[in-house]
Amino acid sequence: MQKLIFCLVALWLAWPVAAHAKLTLGTVLGSGGLFANEAQVYRFAAVLEGQLAEEVRVRLFADEATLNQWLSRFRQVDLAVLSRAYLERRPSGEFILVAEYFRSKPPRLSSDLIVARQGRNMRLIQRIQDVLLAMDAQPDTQRVLRDLGVHRFTLPGTPVPVELVTPSAVNRPPPADPVVIWTAPVPVAEPRPVLLSDEQPEITDRAGTQVAVAPQPRVKEPAAVSPAVKPLRKAKLVAKPVAKPVAKPVAKPVAKPVAKPVAMAPPATVAETAPTMSSLPPLVDPQVVEVAAPSIGAPFLVIGGLLLVALLAAAGYMLLQLKRLNGVMGAIAEQLPEDDENEVAADGSDPRMQG
Repeated sequence: MQKLIFCLVALWLAWPVAAHAKLTLGTVLGSGGLFANEAQVYRFAAVLEGQLAEEVRVRLFADEATLNQWLSRFRQVDLAVLSRAYLERRPSGEFILVAEYFRSKPPRLSSDLIVARQGRNMRLIQRIQDVLLAMDAQPDTQRVLRDLGVHRFTLPGTPVPVELVTPSAVNRPPPADPVVIWTAPVPVAEPRPVLLSDEQPEITDRAGTQVAVAPQPRVKEPAAVSPAVKPLRKAKLVAKPVAKPVAKPVAKPVAKPVAKPVAMAPPATVAETAPTMSSLPPLVDPQVVEVAAPSIGAPFLVIGGLLLVALLAAAGYMLLQLKRLNGVMGAIAEQLPEDDENEVAADGSDPRMQG
């Protein structure tokens, strides 16, 4: 009974902690990333808090190395925004890839991703993904996306959609030099001139007698006709495009830098100092978004308290009944030997021996 009471008390004390879990978002401010200033980070955290019904805190870091220590080593950060270049230098599987995004303007593909630390509740991570993927479909969250310059969030590894790809300029070869083709002129036969004289030819009949012929009118000699030469036809300029081979750029293999092992020592005193594992400082930061706990837990707390009081009263009542029953059984046990002795003294025989 005591174990049952202890379990109920432990469950009642742990219920408010589970109902009001906290989520910490860490990021590094800078140009080219998801967040350019603190105001954008806090507006984004407020959207997550409203959609998840969980308290979301914000922590800002000076560099990604310090953010990684708080995320993986000290486990004080749940969500983080890390660049692709930094993730390529880290071991595969160190983080849980939650989402990436497409920008509203070129370049469309994001330069960083939203990741979660290993060991976090996968149901909560799935809820975070659902909230991020649905932000472009809600009017109140669309304003936050426009402020961040984000078209929409998507799952990691999703290719850029066709409607967001801008057609690049096509490298066309320069026009070839025009080729001039001349055609040879066709020779034309020159007409021979006919010379006319003033003398009339003599015409005789069959007997040889000369016949007088009336003079024929003189035909004017046509003007000398110069040989007809057809003008040269202009040849059409036909520009035959000569396709010049375009050398395709050969991607040079880029050697990935090998991350040197870094001694895991607490970072020096900077904007965010790394605490030691023995004594972690309380998470008190002026940059933390403090949001009052929802008031919906008050009725449940009252009901839980009443239930605990009822259980304690029932336990006390049962203990009291057990004590009374124990006293009754003891009194009965004491009376049994006295009755047996009286019977032996009166009859002179032991009834127990008769059997």
